Amino acid sequence: MAEKIYYKGVKRFVFSLMILMILSITLFISSLFIGSSSINLYKIIHMLSNIFLNKNSSYNDPMMNILDLRISRGIAAYFTGSALGLAGLLIQTVTRNPLADPYILGLSTSSLAFVSLSILLFPDIMIFRWNLVLIAFLGALTGFFITIGLSKLAGGSSVAIVLSGIAVGSFFGGVSHLLLYLVQARYNIYIMYLLTGTAQTVLWRELPYLIYPSIAGVIISLLIYKMLNAYLYGDIYSRQLGFPPGVTRTISLVITSLLTAVTISIVGIIGFIGLASPHITRFLVGNDHRFTIVLSPLVGGVLTLFSDISVRIISYAYGAELPLGVITMMIGSPFLAFLIIKRLRE
Repeated sequence: MAEKIYYKGVKRFVFSLMILMILSITLFISSLFIGSSSINLYKIIHMLSNIFLNKNSSYNDPMMNILDLRISRGIAAYFTGSALGLAGLLIQTVTRNPLADPYILGLSTSSLAFVSLSILLFPDIMIFRWNLVLIAFLGALTGFFITIGLSKLAGGSSVAIVLSGIAVGSFFGGVSHLLLYLVQARYNIYIMYLLTGTAQTVLWRELPYLIYPSIAGVIISLLIYKMLNAYLYGDIYSRQLGFPPGVTRTISLVITSLLTAVTISIVGIIGFIGLASPHITRFLVGNDHRFTIVLSPLVGGVLTLFSDISVRIISYAYGAELPLGVITMMIGSPFLAFLIIKRLRE
């Protein structure tokens, strides 16, 4: 019976994986041709073929420059969503709370507050991205522990964690606004986009900061999938199987905080992707972390890339570039309200 259930889960996983891969490729290719400037497909193919065949072709062609920017933007959006999809899955597991995600629990805004303060005090730190990621990592950890501490004072329920996270997030969000305005006034550096997130400003040299941690996070999480599966059933059950729950929590929290930190440092705050991705993934394949660890980042990537394409279409229609985080928050807020109502009725 158990073997039959397992193979059924494998079939659902393989089918979902194929669908998500097709969606990922389709959306990424579509993103190359959607924007304020049109791109001629045949000319691009001709230019690329000339480059690969070492024939005379200019990299400075305006159309080639547009394509270059859209490729980096698409990759940034996809891996931002992937990082948040995995972070959301792990934070929901470690808190055993389906309402949790890095944005709702205050990790994103506390991370941004630390980044903003470091830029205000040491503006040259923006050159050294890994230092900025480390500071954002410390900020995410700080926000998490404050949220968990407040929620325990309020009874420790899933709704208490969410409300505590909203309070912590609002506080650090206000701090971030203040500090970023001070940075802009003192150094004339425009980084207000970090408040609502955008993939438009991401450079090619910054992409490794998103790609490598995302891939590493998936690999490490897969190595501890048994620990995560056991953790879902409680600390006692986890110990009985030989998996110390404290170790599971620590590893999961470090991965979650690091993934949150890299997205904040490079793209800014993108809300609710970490909330929705795990729920969609569990709907597809259930709770087994062998499957969800692989699929949740893909779901997050698809959602974020779709949101970025939507932003481009709206921006083209109204002649002004909108932040990526605006769309994700508009989609995610009703989803959170639905989950809270469902949770309270239970």
